[in-house]
Amino acid sequence: MCPSVQERGDDLPGLLTWQPDPLMDDQELDSRQSTGAVYWEGAARVSRDGTELGRAYLELTGYAGALRMGGP
Repeated sequence: MCPSVQERGDDLPGLLTWQPDPLMDDQELDSRQSTGAVYWEGAARVSRDGTELGRAYLELTGYAGALRMGGP
């Protein structure tokens, strides 16, 4: 599974939804025990409205919650 990516289009009103579909399983990394981060990194097929647009290498952070930096 891969989180949905949304981008505000400059030339189109509203949000465009880009759907990345992973090309391999297990590309999400849970490093909460060491760095406190959960992130998704890997190869994906990218589509919008059911039409494949291409392939990409993505690194996504922040979708599982805010990263706590420093402090108690």
